[in-house]
Amino acid sequence: FVSENRAELFDAFLNTLKSTYRFFSLYAGDWTPGAGGNAPRSTLDRWVLARLDGLVEAVTTAWETYQVTEGVRAIVDFVVDDLSNWYVRLSRSRFWAPDHEADPAAVETLHECLVTVARLLAPAAPFGSDWLHRALTGRSVHLSGFPVTGRRRVEALEGAMDAVRRLTSLGRAPR
Repeated sequence: FVSENRAELFDAFLNTLKSTYRFFSLYAGDWTPGAGGNAPRSTLDRWVLARLDGLVEAVTTAWETYQVTEGVRAIVDFVVDDLSNWYVRLSRSRFWAPDHEADPAAVETLHECLVTVARLLAPAAPFGSDWLHRALTGRSVHLSGFPVTGRRRVEALEGAMDAVRRLTSLGRAPR
């Protein structure tokens, strides 16, 4: 029973990851990496990139100490809670821009998150991560380097966003 439940949770995670990729591919249009130049990143972009760096640190440590469950759990939490349920949800208007293209900074940020997640996930889910990485970059994830932190962590920013998320959760609770 326990392993069945874990399999269902992992399937739900993979569906969320696939849906996030489909959202990206639908609204990115003809965008190519680096096409946005140095578009200024919003606070939300900087936050998710800081969380991404934290994820890279956590998963690297987990893989180095053979804690596969811990590493996969960190990836699942990031994709479901931070990327899909928070970043994409709050950034939708930046992608849905009627009568003009999506915000290049938002597209670049989501692309970087998805590519990094694919690379982090490769040791645990080689086929799914390779599909995602090929769809995003045209290359196999297994021929790409393992991600390294971009040193973008800002504790004050992460703490402030955590407070906003808690307040939002408390605001939704009475419903």
